[in-house]
Amino acid sequence: MRFSPRCRMRALNILKETVAVVAVLVLAYLAVSLMRNHVDRVDNQLQKAQYSAHGGMDLKFLNGIQEKRDLSSLNPDVNIVPSKSQGQLVLQHKDCIDMPGSIRQGLYICVHPVNDDKWVSGTLKAGNLWEANLVQEMLNAFKADPSLQLVDLGCNIGQFSLCAAAVGRHVLSVEMMMTNIQLLQMSLQLSNLTSMVTIVNNAVYSDHRELGVKFMKENIGGNRLNVSNTLDDIDDKAAKVTVKTICMNDLVPLVRNTRVYLKMDIENSEHFALQCADEFFKEVDIKIVQMEWLQRLPEDGKVILAFMNAHGYNMSKSANAHIPVDLTAIPVDIFFLKNSST
Repeated sequence: MRFSPRCRMRALNILKETVAVVAVLVLAYLAVSLMRNHVDRVDNQLQKAQYSAHGGMDLKFLNGIQEKRDLSSLNPDVNIVPSKSQGQLVLQHKDCIDMPGSIRQGLYICVHPVNDDKWVSGTLKAGNLWEANLVQEMLNAFKADPSLQLVDLGCNIGQFSLCAAAVGRHVLSVEMMMTNIQLLQMSLQLSNLTSMVTIVNNAVYSDHRELGVKFMKENIGGNRLNVSNTLDDIDDKAAKVTVKTICMNDLVPLVRNTRVYLKMDIENSEHFALQCADEFFKEVDIKIVQMEWLQRLPEDGKVILAFMNAHGYNMSKSANAHIPVDLTAIPVDIFFLKNSST
């Protein structure tokens, strides 16, 4: 079959137009790729600047404004790690779910296998928030005081940290187990909240040292420093792990001049942590302290109560109103509210 010169010319023009379109698409793709690489390089540089104590400067992202803070006084034992997942872990991990509770669309939390973590991860996998009543107490406190920041000591896989960041609050998350931090990093990246959270990979204690970890059977959230008595089942088959401890006082440069909602859930080590926390409570305006009181030995409880009384705090059943607590029947979870005159 022979085509007329007009048909051949039309076909040639169509071919030229197609080639031109393809060329434009290829150039656009290359431009986007270059831009992404540039953004990644800039992001990595910001991450290094944000989380490097050696440079003495921290980039805190507050309402889109970079606020430089002097971290030259930060103790070198404070191990600040990126809030963004490193490498391809975020793509490899499959067990990241929608955060229960409809706090915000696009909020995800990555969990452990339920067989390893039946309480926290198991509850989330079943479609419920872990300690939902405490999450609501925290969110209500944020509504009442828009200036509050969360300091999350013992953040575990980060449910409280994520919920706080999702409603626009900056968070300092402290966690001793890197396996938990890796899940939090992935959750933050998937939820586009990496700029809202600073992560510290240390245990909080009364001084600086290395301590072993006591692992709980089927309860990763119950893992604790090997210094306290516990009634839970110990996992004797777990690998030996040591962690570096820091003091609460060491965290002052990261939260100075802010009003704070302090969550302490460090598995019966709170009385140790408070032995090295006077400067933290002096320099940081801590309005509310949330604390677990489960399996608390009487002598340990006395240390905590004495510290809180000395610093002007009243024990309460609620974070948002002073509801007195019967000291002979202290509930599992309690709050300490700062006196208005303090």
